[in-house]
Amino acid sequence: MYIKKDTPWSKTLYSVVFVFSAHFWEPSFSCLLWGTPFANLALRGLGCTINGGPLWFFGKRIYDAPLVSINGPTIVDSSWLNGHSVVRGKIDLGPCHVGGVLHERTVCLAHTYLEAKEMGPFHFVAPTAAPPGGDIV
Repeated sequence: MYIKKDTPWSKTLYSVVFVFSAHFWEPSFSCLLWGTPFANLALRGLGCTINGGPLWFFGKRIYDAPLVSINGPTIVDSSWLNGHSVVRGKIDLGPCHVGGVLHERTVCLAHTYLEAKEMGPFHFVAPTAAPPGGDIV
C-alpha cells in the first residue's frame, strides 16, 4: 500500500532533483558497485525498497528511487527504472515494482507492476492501473 501523489509540488524543484539524480548515475563511479552487495546498500541509501532474495544490479539508471521497489531474486541489466512518467508536459509520479530478469534497455515507468521471469531486451513496460491484489490509498 502506498500514498498516492500524482504530481510533484513544484516542477522546477522536481527538475533540479531529477538532474541531480541523472548526474549521480552518469559520471560517477557507481558502476564499480555493480553486481556487489554494496550496490544493494547504495540503492537502499537512495531510498529503494529491496524485498526478497538477492539483487544483481547492472542497471542503467534509477530515477525517483524512493518510488522503486525490487522484489528478489532480480537481475537488472542496463535497464531504466523510473518512479515517474511524463505525458504532454504532465509529470506523473507513482510506484514502480519489478522482479525477475530485466534485460538491457528495458524501461519501466511509474505505476508499473512487473513480476516476470524475463523481460527484454529493448522492451517498454507500460504502466498498469493498480497492483494485482493491491489497493491504492
